[in-house]
Amino acid sequence: MSLSYRTRPELGKKGRWLNKEKVDTAITEQLLGDIVSPEFISKVTQASKKAASANLENPAEALRLEVANINKQISKAMDLAIKLTNPDPALKKINELEPQRKPLEDHIARLELEYSMQSALPNITETQVSGILKNFTENFRSIPKERWKKSISPLVEHIVLDPETLDAVSTTDLPWITD
Repeated sequence: MSLSYRTRPELGKKGRWLNKEKVDTAITEQLLGDIVSPEFISKVTQASKKAASANLENPAEALRLEVANINKQISKAMDLAIKLTNPDPALKKINELEPQRKPLEDHIARLELEYSMQSALPNITETQVSGILKNFTENFRSIPKERWKKSISPLVEHIVLDPETLDAVSTTDLPWITD
């Protein structure tokens, strides 16, 4: 793994090699500062409200119908098992249906949690977003450095870095927010 980055050479000149850790630290510190800036917090709050108003339909409805159908089949198989002298075929059918039902119920629970969080987004405030982002930046440093880029990249469209001073000239954009 390389310990340095090379700058793009200017016409007729050679590129410079920059210490990778210094560059990564400079960029990360700039981004962590930008993430808690009032402008960024305002953009995230507005985007959250816009996204929340776009789709408030409960996504678990179809899965609930599927679980209800499986429950109905299990119930019929149980009723049949009680009536039969040899209930093995009916019990076998129940054993086939049970493993289908459990993952669906787990998926419904996850969807319901996401839906409840999404339905709260229209009322989110900049203070709440600020708290979430401050918590993110505080916890970010506990992530191993080799995973920093992967963790931050969804928040950044591009970065321009002055190779002489390692100052970030342009940092956070919200590529996932469209005006």
